[in-house]
Amino acid sequence: MKLKNYALMAEIVGGVGIVLSLVFVGFQIKGNSDLLSAQAVFDLRESNSLMSRDLVTNPELSEIVYRGDIDYESLAGVERWRYDFWVVEVLTHRMTAWKYGQEGLLDPEEIETWQKSTCLYLTDPGVRKVWEQEETWFRADFRAYVERSCFGDEELR
Repeated sequence: MKLKNYALMAEIVGGVGIVLSLVFVGFQIKGNSDLLSAQAVFDLRESNSLMSRDLVTNPELSEIVYRGDIDYESLAGVERWRYDFWVVEVLTHRMTAWKYGQEGLLDPEEIETWQKSTCLYLTDPGVRKVWEQEETWFRADFRAYVERSCFGDEELR
């Protein structure tokens, strides 16, 4: 009879051990998920800061971007190439933010902030022109998301 009691006690202790192990793994996964989310937000903000710094500290680039945003047709040759490349880089950065949101790495408020700033960016005539002519640079699902969320309202068109 004592052996049965010891076996039962061992089973209970083993079962509790397994449950505690699973709880621990759950906390580890949650902590890792929180860390990935924080890292995604940090990376997005850091790269945004670097692009802003490049724009502010480079007068030639600032001039090209300023003119391109309001009067795309005034750009030619290398200036137009640099402007197009700049806009594609900014929008690719926005696409990365969107992708992080799709993967659950950004909270809803962060996603909404990126979505609004993307739509605002696309109100510049030059940016809109590049968006329309450079469609192969962006994922089809991102393009559909932007078209739906930024241009779904006829007032924005």
